[in-house]
Amino acid sequence: MAACGVRSDPFDLPGTAGAGGSGGGDGGTPGSCDMAEELVPLEDVVLEGTLGGGDGALSGWCGRDEGPEDVYVLRATNNRDIRIDIDPVGPNGFVPTVRFEVDTCGSTEAVTDDGYTALCEAGGVGITRFVHTEAGRVYTLTIDAPAGSGGDYRVTLTHERPPVGACPVHSNSPLLVSGGYFLWSNVLGSGQGRMDGLCGGPGQENMFAVVVAEPGVLRARVTATDGTSTPIVDVRTGCGFVTSQDCDQGAAGGSAEVQISVTEPGTYYVTADHHGVGTFAYDLEIWLN
Repeated sequence: MAACGVRSDPFDLPGTAGAGGSGGGDGGTPGSCDMAEELVPLEDVVLEGTLGGGDGALSGWCGRDEGPEDVYVLRATNNRDIRIDIDPVGPNGFVPTVRFEVDTCGSTEAVTDDGYTALCEAGGVGITRFVHTEAGRVYTLTIDAPAGSGGDYRVTLTHERPPVGACPVHSNSPLLVSGGYFLWSNVLGSGQGRMDGLCGGPGQENMFAVVVAEPGVLRARVTATDGTSTPIVDVRTGCGFVTSQDCDQGAAGGSAEVQISVTEPGTYYVTADHHGVGTFAYDLEIWLN
């Protein structure tokens, strides 16, 4: 198997991942990045396997995941939204930690020089989350167990655009007419967000449903007011990654800005985001001219 990630240096973690979920953590060698199982791009798949007790080779930044793991790699050929279901599997199942990493594998940090963790879910089973893939990038899906434990798992990947209800839309929904202006200031706590896009954005975010009542030019700007964060602004027509009209990432402590032409009035989803998982203080400004 080709190594996951895009670093030029080899991943020297020992062992192999479970082919088809056979389980690297059977008490023998644990799963690893350089022996990850390749997933077929654009193909929906049910990943099932059994992880035994013992120690693993990889861990992330959330959950109890020091035990064995299975690792899968996806080399994206298209921009797509993906639904991830962490399914219950009965009495022999366990609560896995599921990570979806961008251009990196096995990082113990949420954001590194090599990439970032788009999803680190340790909340249980019966959970649905949405992520996305961008053409030309490499994604690693790791299914990890707590130290000394394991069991059966089932994780389903489906190429499906998320509904608006899957996005963290703010309760404040501004209405803009020509010449209108909206300002929002906030301080977001540290931790992983739920909205990523072409410009990244693993940290916490605020997403606003902006009702544009007239044709015009919609302009949005996010300014980092804490002097250190890297701001991101994203404008979409829906929740899904593929509905993004434009996005921009500014310099640390600076501003990010986009503008789009609106020919048909409707609802646009404007997100103030940042590349990091620390706290984020920002101003969001939206105009319709």
